[in-house]
Amino acid sequence: MAAQHKTITFKKEISFFYDLYQPASAGPLPLLIALHGYGENKEIMMDLLKGHLKAPCIIASLQAPFPHIVPPVIPGRPIKYGFGWITSFNATEAIALHHSAVDQVISDLSHTKNINFSKIVLLGFSQSVALNFRYVFSRHRKIDKLIAISGGLPGDWLDEEKYAAPQTDILYIGCKKDLIYPAKRIRENAEKLKPKCRSAQVEIYDAGHIIPRDSFGLMEKFIFD
Repeated sequence: MAAQHKTITFKKEISFFYDLYQPASAGPLPLLIALHGYGENKEIMMDLLKGHLKAPCIIASLQAPFPHIVPPVIPGRPIKYGFGWITSFNATEAIALHHSAVDQVISDLSHTKNINFSKIVLLGFSQSVALNFRYVFSRHRKIDKLIAISGGLPGDWLDEEKYAAPQTDILYIGCKKDLIYPAKRIRENAEKLKPKCRSAQVEIYDAGHIIPRDSFGLMEKFIFD
């Protein structure tokens, strides 16, 4: 028998995790589904939102499925773990995982009485932004508003058949000192979004590649308007 070399594929279940915050306020309240950036986790995003959003909303902070080691900034400190949303290998499968995970969060909470399901807001930072755009523009029935912070558009954005025009409002936030997603690129992306959404608002802050602390007041107004 001649030598053979082939690739075998098999599927196994994968676990997703999300933290849920329900304020002690009468509803119905907006549902904010929040996705962290590359190398971060659900706790980082939840702490930011709980610490800076003053008006009550229900928050689901979803964690990315792909763990990796984050080396310590200072040698000798403990190794930490971060999580990513997509890899360059088999990206199609990662995109499908993202979409099904957001679907599952909405499904899990579908019987929660104090959620206003006409006010579902999807928020993403950095790596998760393009995935959120893919989700909203292909499953536009579910998301009323989208907050995109320092992230890009899908690489196949110009594919007219793939992305519909949802009735969704978008708040697109960029930062002047961001070297990964420069403010100029955020403004250009917003112009590409406008023909396909209900509205697209752009705000640029004097910060680097972070979620600007000054932006939380605007985000809160955007969520509750």
